[in-house]
Amino acid sequence: MSEERVILRVLVAAPSDVGDARERLVALVDEQNRIWGTDHQRELKLVQWDVDVVPGVGSDAQDHINREVGDYDILLGLMWNRIGTATPRAASGAVEEFEGALARFREAPDSLRILMYFCNADVPRDALDVEQFRQVEDFKERLRNEEGVFYGTYGDLDELEQLLRLHLSKLTSTWGARWGTGVFPAERLEQRGGELAPDEEQDPDEVGLLDIVDEGYAQFGSMNEGLELMKQAVDA
Repeated sequence: MSEERVILRVLVAAPSDVGDARERLVALVDEQNRIWGTDHQRELKLVQWDVDVVPGVGSDAQDHINREVGDYDILLGLMWNRIGTATPRAASGAVEEFEGALARFREAPDSLRILMYFCNADVPRDALDVEQFRQVEDFKERLRNEEGVFYGTYGDLDELEQLLRLHLSKLTSTWGARWGTGVFPAERLEQRGGELAPDEEQDPDEVGLLDIVDEGYAQFGSMNEGLELMKQAVDA
């Protein structure tokens, strides 16, 4: 039985000021698909409102966008100094999309994953809208406290690319095993005649792809910690 290709839909929730980050994301997903699509039959499909949504009518523009977007597997949010345009239900379209994903997660934690990143780079004076920036800071504060969300931060596009490469690889490799409601790896079903079997112990000498991803993530975190300690020593 051949394994069918799995397409994971990634909804991008991002205001207009992170256009460069979105371009970097598009290139990165193309790279990821060349790796996962060829060897593992898995593919990421970006869903972006300004690219994929057909013009139409709803109770409001964001309502129409929500209907057109439909279901997805990963919500990927990016913010810097703008919250975006308010909707009748939220501070912006990006915030409404995040809240919709969070509500889904609360109801069915294995059905999707949420990745949220904030850029902490300095904002050019001529690009700063004080009210927009304040709303972004309020949103971050709400996520830290009220929602209890763990979000990522990045200083520049290279750092964001490193984070996304690791995080998207990890989610792609664990889909169907650690998340993805009611879905199991095709090779396990094939080996058991279509019945799900308990996980077998892994040979301690066998290093799988997920182990490599985890190791890369750990090393990246250690590198960031070292750079922060060096920065503190210089500033002291």
